[in-house]
Amino acid sequence: MFRMDNCRFCRCQGGVSICFTAQCGELNCERYYVPEGECCPVCEDPIYPYNNPAGCYANGQIRAHGDRWREDDCTFCQCINGEPHCVATACGQSCMHPVK
Repeated sequence: MFRMDNCRFCRCQGGVSICFTAQCGELNCERYYVPEGECCPVCEDPIYPYNNPAGCYANGQIRAHGDRWREDDCTFCQCINGEPHCVATACGQSCMHPVK
């Protein structure tokens, strides 16, 4: 398997490249963004103006209000008023044996 770009993946089979494009799931949000190096968009939680927004403690680190980070290959998080808000995304596959 090899990656052509953020959305196209290929595999070599019998000396021929067989490629497919990631199928992104449907989002139910008004604001979204595509994380760096990824193909599928994820929802963006609204950030409300707080006088003294608190940071978040996540994975042994203190994150500032509004910070975004990647929890794992499928989970994206954002610190909102002292609470980490995470969303898991899934891209659909158009092949019989998908490889992560």
